[in-house]
Amino acid sequence: MITILHITDLHIPDTNESAYDIDVHQNLLNTIQAMNDEAYGMVLVTGDIAYKQANFRSYEYVKQAFQTFYKPLYVLAGNHDTTEMLAQFFPNSFPNKQTNYRIPNPEITLLCMDSSASVITDSQVEWLQAELSQSKQVVLFVHHPILPTPVTYMESKYSLRRRESVLQVLEQHPYPIHIFCGHFHTDDVVTHKHITQYITPSILYQVNKQSTTFDIGSEAYGYRKICIDSQHVVTEVVWL
Repeated sequence: MITILHITDLHIPDTNESAYDIDVHQNLLNTIQAMNDEAYGMVLVTGDIAYKQANFRSYEYVKQAFQTFYKPLYVLAGNHDTTEMLAQFFPNSFPNKQTNYRIPNPEITLLCMDSSASVITDSQVEWLQAELSQSKQVVLFVHHPILPTPVTYMESKYSLRRRESVLQVLEQHPYPIHIFCGHFHTDDVVTHKHITQYITPSILYQVNKQSTTFDIGSEAYGYRKICIDSQHVVTEVVWL
C-alpha cells in the first residue's frame, strides 16, 4: 500500500499582491507541518501554485517551503501557472520534460496529466488511451475536474474544455478509475459508472457550491490523504 498526500490551489501571491486578505503563506506552512506529521510515500501538488499568474518569487517561496517534505514530490501546473517556468523550480516533476507521465509504482498505475491550458489536446487523449491499455485500476492526477460537478459558478465559468473526450476514454476502461483534482476550490466527490472523482480543497479559500456568482463560502483549508493498494482507494480530507 502507498499513502499519497494531495494539496492543490496554493495561490501564493507575489510580494506586491494580496490574496483576499488571507495569510495564504501561513496556510501553506501550517499545511506542510501537518502533512509532515503523517506517514506518507509521496506528495502530489495539482497546480495553481501562483496566485494569479506565474512568477519567480511565488515559485521560489514554494520551492523553499517544500524542502521539508521527506518523500518524493510531484508538482503539476494549473491554469494560473506556466509549465516551462514551473519546471525550472521542480525539474523532477517533469521527467524528460514531459508534462503527461506515469509515476513509477509496482502496484498501481499513477498518471499525471497536464490541464494547465484549460483544454485537453488530441495528443493527450492518445497518450491517455495508451496508458490505460496497459493498466488495470488507475489513479489520475490533474488540475481540472473531468466529471461534471455540483459547483455551480465554477462549472459555468472555469470548466475544462474538451473534457468529454477524456471522459469517453475513461468510460471505455474496464477497471476502476480514481481522479484527484482541484481547481474548483471545494471538497467534492462525484461518481460516474466506474469512475470516482475527488476534488481537494484549496489552501486559499473554498467557494460556495450552490452560488451562481463568485462567493467565498469558507476560509477553511486542508489537504487530502489517499491510501492506495492494488484493489482499493481510501481517502479523506484533513481540514486545518
